[in-house]
Amino acid sequence: MIRGLVIALALIVAPSALGQGWNSPGQPAYRDPPQVITTEHQWGHPLLNRVASAFASRPVSIKCRPEIDDSVLSWAYGYVYYPTYQQKWATLENLVCFGALAIKSDTPDITDWNKAIGVAVLIHESYHLRRYKDVTASSIEAATECRAMGHYDIGLLKLGANQTELARLMPVLLNFHLRLVSNHSQYYTQCALPDRYWRFLDPFGPDPNETSSR
Repeated sequence: MIRGLVIALALIVAPSALGQGWNSPGQPAYRDPPQVITTEHQWGHPLLNRVASAFASRPVSIKCRPEIDDSVLSWAYGYVYYPTYQQKWATLENLVCFGALAIKSDTPDITDWNKAIGVAVLIHESYHLRRYKDVTASSIEAATECRAMGHYDIGLLKLGANQTELARLMPVLLNFHLRLVSNHSQYYTQCALPDRYWRFLDPFGPDPNETSSR
């Protein structure tokens, strides 16, 4: 997922970023994978690996790295090498990992916006790692984002959110998704919100006058 999104969002919240990337204009979506994985790579928290594996429907890992150690992360929140279905890990910027891991404890030092980015990027990149009958399906950004958006609530719960946190963070996640697809056409597709999401979009909550007759 691209950091170009953050340019549009920075006026509203704090900067941070996504990838297989979510690539900025003029940037390649993929890089050639390295021949050797060295011990200097920072592998993600076991919780991130479990959640990513659940969405990828196979064992995969998350590699968390600081932007300073990876030039791609200067313009992307995360990425997966191409061909995506052959890879065993996704790389996420450290702050994205921190955001996802802050869900379980609802850490106040991490903003809700950064928590939302952590969840959105983790799920998006995990779906890039999934294998489909059509082997090209996992590399299509719009389809991948549609799948990820449809599972934001499940991702939050897998990361340890309670119902109060779920109700608070889902509108933030959906705001993030809307801004992403509105600003970057490669992520846009006609993707309907799941019916269960509409309760998160009502700013007034349930109508107290709508009581059951039973």
